Amino acid sequence: MTEHGGRQGAPFGSADGEITVTNTSDSACYVAGTPSIALFRSNGKELHVEFTKGKSLSPRPLLLKKGKAAGIVAYWFNWCGPNPGPLKVRLELDGDGVTVQGPFNGPPAYDYVPGCDDKSRPSTLQIVSGFHVGIGLSGGRS
Repeated sequence: MTEHGGRQGAPFGSADGEITVTNTSDSACYVAGTPSIALFRSNGKELHVEFTKGKSLSPRPLLLKKGKAAGIVAYWFNWCGPNPGPLKVRLELDGDGVTVQGPFNGPPAYDYVPGCDDKSRPSTLQIVSGFHVGIGLSGGRS
């Protein structure tokens, strides 16, 4: 599987986007559950970002045929450090221990970083929807 983040700005000082996994194997596979997420600078150093899972998720297994994709939606809040530049995201999928990595934000200005709301609170990355298949995903519908 490969992975990448589709980034866009969001209101209230957060950054949000869809993170997509694509089945690149020769056979169908399932994605299920809610993956864990970590953010890394391009040099491999992990950002200090707290990860949380949304309260209303009801993940269900999705069958991904060869070349098909599924996405999750994540919000990133309260980044009080300097702009970290290009980022990578790592997803650890539930169940089989598969880890996928890919780009998280991109050029021209690497500006999809949330604003600082409160320096006393940690920066947080939260999944707000479980895996889904829909319009806009690189692999289309399965």
